[in-house]
Amino acid sequence: MRKILLGTAFSAALLATSCSTTKTSDTKKEEKLAIVVGTKWQLADATGTALPTIKIADEQKMIGNASCNNFSAQIKMNPDGSFFAKNVISTRMTCKHIDTEVNFLNMLRKANRYKVTAKRLELYQNEILLLKFNRMP
Repeated sequence: MRKILLGTAFSAALLATSCSTTKTSDTKKEEKLAIVVGTKWQLADATGTALPTIKIADEQKMIGNASCNNFSAQIKMNPDGSFFAKNVISTRMTCKHIDTEVNFLNMLRKANRYKVTAKRLELYQNEILLLKFNRMP
């Protein structure tokens, strides 16, 4: 009887410890998403008068301006750093630098992961950095 009680107490303590470790790890991952969601970001290291901007409305929607045309996309942004954009659509105004805009939107479609800090958002295709954004005030 005593062995059963000790075994049960040990199992309960082990379970409680493993759950709290997971919560700490999950909390850090959720904090990454909290930095991104609702924040407006501007493309860094680009030239031109109208730099593309994005805003992650939530973990499933992105809106922005690709420099001339507005766009939106369905996205999946997971706490583990994975990222997917699909159904990227934009307005169709005639623009002077349309090739740059098309390239920007294509890179959004190719991105499959992200890294974020308080001031920077980076989108990657595997290990290749595609787009780098600075947080806007």
